[in-house]
Amino acid sequence: MRSNGRNALRIGELAELAGTSTRAVRHYHRIGLLDEPERDESGYRRYGAADVVRLVRIRRLRSLGMSLEEIAAALDAQGSGGDPGDQLRSLADQLTEEIERLEQLRARVLEMATSNALDDPAATWGEALSERGMLASAANLPPGEGAAAELLDALHPGGIQGVIADSSGVLSDPALAEKLGTLLRRFQALPDDAPDDEVDALAAECAAVLPVPARRPPSVDVDTMDKLIGHRLSPAKLRFVHRLRERMEERAT
Repeated sequence: MRSNGRNALRIGELAELAGTSTRAVRHYHRIGLLDEPERDESGYRRYGAADVVRLVRIRRLRSLGMSLEEIAAALDAQGSGGDPGDQLRSLADQLTEEIERLEQLRARVLEMATSNALDDPAATWGEALSERGMLASAANLPPGEGAAAELLDALHPGGIQGVIADSSGVLSDPALAEKLGTLLRRFQALPDDAPDDEVDALAAECAAVLPVPARRPPSVDVDTMDKLIGHRLSPAKLRFVHRLRERMEERAT
């Protein structure tokens, strides 16, 4: 497989011919993807035509998105009489999945481009509540609830618009929206020193009204949630959030 004659290629010439770098060639040597030739009497590695062919094949498969492990399997299959087409068909399936993911991402980007959700998810959430009579105006959304809306926007796969879509069954029911509006105003009016029984009672009422979501919301542990939004809520309101979460988790099990 090797050619050690004076006309054989040095590593730089091999890399240039294959359209890659000497660093990449040395990496392929280290991981066993490309055999490393012995050095000649001058101390240079010398590469022949077979090395050029293999390196070009590596580069072509790499450009298709194949991992180095997949490339090694494909080339080994080819060398042993196997069908490298199986590896390429597997790669095609992976590319199909990636295309679908990118199409979903593209749709999300276009949706964000036509809304203000990216700039101000709190305002978007406030407007949704205001349109349904649950809030006097979007500008009246308390800072702590705005922080919660920003957190939901970051965690939900569909952003704040996805949160609103998932809540459409609740928000579009006038009677339910009215009940929630009343409960929301009671929550906003909770004094900083509200006793535990008042907080627990309000959480229980909210949990009884809210439907259990069809899909579980993003999981955020209590300590992380406290760090992210706790400083924006009064102690009583933060206790309410924890109690409501516990109640909803009980209903979901």
